[in-house]
Amino acid sequence: MGYQRVKLGSAATLVAALSEGETNLFPLARVVDSLGAAVPGSPFTLTHTANGVYINNSFIPSQPGNYFATYSIYTDAGHTIFSTYPKNQTDYIEVALDSNFQSSEIVGTIQDDGDFITGLVDDNL
Repeated sequence: MGYQRVKLGSAATLVAALSEGETNLFPLARVVDSLGAAVPGSPFTLTHTANGVYINNSFIPSQPGNYFATYSIYTDAGHTIFSTYPKNQTDYIEVALDSNFQSSEIVGTIQDDGDFITGLVDDNL
């Protein structure tokens, strides 16, 4: 499980880095709040950026609190066929009112199981 802390009103970065560097897959991130309710815009489609890293920056939390992003990797654009990567890898996102820290920045990743890497390390904590 990855962890990210974001200032209220700033974008959270949803990231899936595939260990084999595949560029032809279709990851989705489903984001829910602490009560399990989907946030507006969820699920989020992640876009390939380079070397099997897929990102989406469009989740901007409107309330402070705790959120969970669960990633699923598909082999088709319609998101109907799961890939061989493990399903339901989850990141924890904390949204704070604190105006004394900067918005999150990707400084590293946390590997979950050797195949599918999710998560962010925030150096502002």
